[in-house]
Amino acid sequence: MADTFSADVLLHLSTSSAAAVDRAARSVVAVHARDRLGASGVLWRDGVVVAASDAVERDEDLAVTLPDGQRLTAALAGRDPTTDVAVLRVESTQGVTVTETGDPAALRPGHFVLAVGRRGDEGAAVVASLGIVATSAGPWRSMRRRHRSLHPPRPPARSNSRGRGSRRRRR
Repeated sequence: MADTFSADVLLHLSTSSAAAVDRAARSVVAVHARDRLGASGVLWRDGVVVAASDAVERDEDLAVTLPDGQRLTAALAGRDPTTDVAVLRVESTQGVTVTETGDPAALRPGHFVLAVGRRGDEGAAVVASLGIVATSAGPWRSMRRRHRSLHPPRPPARSNSRGRGSRRRRR
C-alpha cells in the first residue's frame, strides 16, 4: 500500500510541475542577442522583456521569439551588469501572457522552484529545470561592488584640459 501511495504522490507532483511549466512558459520568450547559445527572457509587461545581462552580448540586431513562434525586433532599453539584468523593448505583445509573480516573503529554504526557459533555435522549445531554494534573506542585493541604474550609460564628461588632465588654476 505504501508503494501505491508513493507512486500517487510522485505522479501528482510530476503532473503539477508540468502544469506549472506550461503556465510559466506562456510568458517566457527566446532572446536572440548572442551568437552561439540561445537565451531566455520573461515578458514582464506589455512590450518589456527582462533577461540576464550576460545573455545579451550585443546592443544591436536583437530579437525575441514569443511563445506562439512570432519573432519580434527588440531594442536594448538598459542593463545593470551588477545584478545581471537587461531590459529589452519589443513591439506590442498584446495577447501574450505577462508573467505572474508570487509573494517573495513566502519563499523559504527547502521550497521547490522551477526554472523555465526557451531554446534559441527555430522551434523555441520550452526547457525546464527543478531546484530547491537554498537560502532566502531580505531584499535583493548585488554581490558585486559597483551599482549602476537600469539606464543606458551616460556619455563621458567633457574635458577642457586639451589632453593634459584637469588642473586647477593657481592665482
